[in-house]
Order: sequence, then structure tokens, then C-alpha cells
Amino acid sequence: MVTPPLIPTGSTPARHRWRGLHLDSARTFWPPDVVLELLDVMARYRLNRLHWHLTDDAGWRFAVPDYPLLLTVAAQLPRERFSWYTNVNHDKRRAALDAAPDSSTRGWYRDEDIRRIVAHAKDVGIEIMPEVDLPGHMAAAIRAYPELGDPSLVGVEPDTWPHRNDLLWPGERSEAFLRAVLDHVATLFSFEYVHVGGDECNHSAWRADEALMRTVDGDPLALHRHFMQFARTHLRGLGRRTAVWDEAVDSGLAGDELVFAWRDEQRVLAAAHSGNPWVFAEASYLYLNHLSGPEEDEPAGMREIITARDVLEAPVPDSAVGVQAACWTEFITDRAGLHYHLFPRLLAVAELAWNGPSTSWHTFAPALAHEMKVLHELGIGGRSISMDAYG
Repeated sequence: MVTPPLIPTGSTPARHRWRGLHLDSARTFWPPDVVLELLDVMARYRLNRLHWHLTDDAGWRFAVPDYPLLLTVAAQLPRERFSWYTNVNHDKRRAALDAAPDSSTRGWYRDEDIRRIVAHAKDVGIEIMPEVDLPGHMAAAIRAYPELGDPSLVGVEPDTWPHRNDLLWPGERSEAFLRAVLDHVATLFSFEYVHVGGDECNHSAWRADEALMRTVDGDPLALHRHFMQFARTHLRGLGRRTAVWDEAVDSGLAGDELVFAWRDEQRVLAAAHSGNPWVFAEASYLYLNHLSGPEEDEPAGMREIITARDVLEAPVPDSAVGVQAACWTEFITDRAGLHYHLFPRLLAVAELAWNGPSTSWHTFAPALAHEMKVLHELGIGGRSISMDAYG
């Protein structure tokens, strides 16, 4: 940090103890120096949690002992085309993906990289929560080790798989894999929470296996719960706790998970009423890969528009223990693009997380404009700020 932070405004104690940013390194591999730089900017604005998304269908970003193909296969996948996305301008999607360098999806963090990043985060007052998403979003790992997925597709060329094959399959192979993964994560990250996902699982592949369904009386959620309970129990043995996306409210909670409510208002309310600690991360206010302004003027981004003022005025329930923004990187492929989507909106996230609803936009806007000038002087880019566009 070069100078003391000017945002959040005011000097009162933080309203929320969890003031976070989720960074997707699975869809785009961010070199360690980009992550370290981002940590410094987060610290300047008193954000104190980095939720680091390290595995997904698009890529696997760290080594696991005895699973070398995670690095030679799962960490080397080409960028997906995301042609099934209906909430993004297709022409801009194609342009962004055509311009993406091959290196943006190929790479992994060495153990020493992760330890250096974790140590630096601690030095600037930030804890890093790693995410290993399960039992879905495992397509990259299954590409490397097909025996972890649909058994009917073992030996079949992945490019001809009839479905996404992104669900772990119950059995000793998957459990051995998860033990190895979680054991190694615990050696690399010291934070009390490990995020284990649990989101967006399409159970149709499990449903199609009649023998598998007979073992759970036809209920695929029982398999989902099995994987979540397996991860929860194993992490408890390692002295860690689990964090989950809000889908876990539907599949079942044990009572000590930290829930991240990202879906619509009803799901936010379900998380708030679950009895578990929870973090407000609603996509319609806090997903910073959404458009910042009119679609014709913006790079590829998810609809609908989220402005800095929208962020500042997000309706965070009093029961939330924190606020967390997210930046998913399907179409964000370089440092400049990352900064364009993050800034200035991340500064509004910091203000919201520190002061809650007490800051008015008209009080905040001049400080925001000043800080964007400071960031520019520090070599941090972002979207050009316009009071018309943001007010």
C-alpha cells in the first residue's frame, strides 16, 4: 500500500467482518504477479478476504501429489467458447474469445507460488479461502482422470462425450482423489475455511444410471449430500470448516458451513433463514463480470448492468456476516480487462462492506472519482468514471 486508504469513507469500525472478492482463476489463469497486485489494491480499501476459485470445468490450477495429469491435461485446456450463454452479446463474446491468448487458460500455481501469495496476503491483512468445486464443475479433473466421472465414458474420446461429464461418480476412486486434494489444500492454505462449491449440479447423468439410482432410492440429492458430507468430514479432520454456495441449503447443511448466497432474492432469504452464518454475494448486485454500462459501449459481459451506485445501494440483510463481490472470467482474458471490470465498482463493494447502507451515493461519488485518479497513478486501470453513467 502506497498511501492510506480514502475509501471506505469514515472512521467507524467495519460493519461486516467478511469483506471479500471472489477471483476466478479456473477460466482464466492469472499469473502470480497479477494476484499479488490485486491483493495490494484490496488491502488499500480494507477488503480482507480473497475467495480464490482454483478448479472448475475450464481448468485445474494447482498440483496434487500422485495426480500428475492435473497439470499436463487439466491445467492445459483451451478456452471454452461458452456458446450456450444466452445472457451475453454473442458478437462481443466471439470477439473476446478470438482475441484471448492461448496462455490465458494454460497454467498452474506451483506450491511455492501459492505459499508466497498466501504469505503476502497475510502481510496486508487478507485471508485467502481456496475453492475446490465439487461434486459438479469437475470436468477438467475428469478429462485428466476419466475414471472419476461417468463410467460409461471411460475410454471414449472426450470431444465425443454425449454430455458434459462434469460430475464426480460415487466410489473409492473419487473419495481417494478428494482426500488427496483436500489434504494438499490444507498444507497450502492456513485459513479456517475451504470452499467446496456444491453449486450448479446437473444430476441427469446420475439419474441415467439405473443401478446407481437404486442405491439411493432414486434420489440424486442423496449422492450430492454424500459428497458434501464426505468433504465436510474430511476437512473437519484437518481442522478446517467448509464454505458452500447457497445450493447447499437445498441439499442439506450440517449447521457450521459458511453459506455464500449468490442467486436471487429468494435464495438469499433462504440462506439468511438457514441458521448458518452467511455472506451476501447476490449476482444481481455483486457479480462484477456483468456489464458496467450500455451493452453497445462495453466489452463482453453478462447482462444486466451493474453500476457502482447499484453496488453501494445493494440491500444487504442485517443478518449477513459479510459482503462479497465476484469476478468470473469467461470473457475476461487479460489484466487490463480484469481491472476494467473491477474498478471502480470494487471500491463501492469496499464501502458497502465497511459502512453498510449509511453512505449516500452523493457523499461517496467524489471520493470514488478521487480514488480512481490515484489508482491510475499507481498503474491500475479501470473503467473511465462518469458521474452521469454512475449516478
